[in-house]
Amino acid sequence: MKKISLLLFVFCSIFAQDKDINSPQMSFALDVGNFAYSPMISTEIEYHFNTSMKHHFSITTGLEFYLNYISPSIGMNYSYGKKHQLLAGIRVMATHMYYMGDPFSGYEVKPDISPKLGYRYVFGKENPKAFIQAYVSPHVIGYYRSSTNFLRLELYSGLHLGFGFHL
Repeated sequence: MKKISLLLFVFCSIFAQDKDINSPQMSFALDVGNFAYSPMISTEIEYHFNTSMKHHFSITTGLEFYLNYISPSIGMNYSYGKKHQLLAGIRVMATHMYYMGDPFSGYEVKPDISPKLGYRYVFGKENPKAFIQAYVSPHVIGYYRSSTNFLRLELYSGLHLGFGFHL
């Protein structure tokens, strides 16, 4: 029992030193961009790890709205910098999952893999409050129809500009 207590104490002490209380851990962003030729609005909730460091990782979840479609997404970002940040990441969307609120039944599987590369400017000196960001995010969509065993990959452009705030 003493060994387990000592091990637990050492484990908690190591990770307690890495925690930065003043730094926000979550953020919300709203972006306007394009998906090929159609306008797109993206919402994203981002959970940051080690925000006190100059470089850190984050995981994201969001919704994309374009034409009459709603697509959920998940992803991962890498940020380098404090006030001026370089963004790099990847996101996976379920393209055409919902059409006007109802499940869409065109092709059966439509994964969209979207890499992200851009810039983020963070407002606030010690404790970040808000940010603006711009990034390119091309979309690679795979269309697969199981009845015919047909697979097709398509590449679409994506350019986004948005703002966000830390929760």
